[in-house]
Amino acid sequence: MGDLRSCHLTILEVGGAFAYKFEKLVNFLSLPTLIITDLDSVAAATADDEDADAEESNAASSCPVDTPGAVTSNETLKQWLPKMNVIHDLLAAETESKAPATTDGTSGLVRVAYQTCEPVTWEGSTEARAGRTLEEAFALQNLGWTQSDEGKNVGLRIR
Repeated sequence: MGDLRSCHLTILEVGGAFAYKFEKLVNFLSLPTLIITDLDSVAAATADDEDADAEESNAASSCPVDTPGAVTSNETLKQWLPKMNVIHDLLAAETESKAPATTDGTSGLVRVAYQTCEPVTWEGSTEARAGRTLEEAFALQNLGWTQSDEGKNVGLRIR
């Protein structure tokens, strides 16, 4: 690979959950692509939810990633890479499912990145946690500041 200064880089803000709409174009053009998106965990739908308006149901059902049975509302994670719906499976996904090789075994050109479990320390206790969004993941890794009086105006309070 050439010197980074002589390479061309394009950042296209499409909202990570909608990146799957570009799958055919990316594959056709053979573009090396990094998709940065959120886990967007939601409570699994119940029979009662099927009668509710889909948009209201999705907005109301956001939940922490450690909620039992949580799924993603992110269509890119479900339809493109890594083609998984259950949050537990997404958190356990190996690199091969996030950046699959081509059929001939060479490195693939597409990679997806999203929140993963990272050690979080708060009040002397450490546990592995993942945020459902980039903002929540940032807050978890910076709890001392985001939960302090100085950081309260940032709006990243963790319950």
